Amino acid sequence: VSFDDVTLQAKRACGDDVLYFDLREQGNLMRLINDCQEAPNLQLVYYPPLDLSVSPPILPRKCFLVARHDIPPHVELTWNYGPHYDRHWQRRARAGGGVPEE
Repeated sequence: VSFDDVTLQAKRACGDDVLYFDLREQGNLMRLINDCQEAPNLQLVYYPPLDLSVSPPILPRKCFLVARHDIPPHVELTWNYGPHYDRHWQRRARAGGGVPEE
């Protein structure tokens, strides 16, 4: 993820720091998609779909994130990381510790 050429040139001309994530070295595109349990705008889809009614069963080989609805520009991409994702701040809130200040 980077700036377009015109913005990049303007930032360099003004001496502004040129900072960005290089996903080839620091993760992948999934690093830019955040967790949301309430209303994620992406959902995980498996292909081919699991089919246990045939022998041998058809097992998924790939997974994709697809939009649940049209997503306007500049809207954060989110999906539900699932029940196994450690949301430690929620455990503390349920235990009466409240949500920590950020």
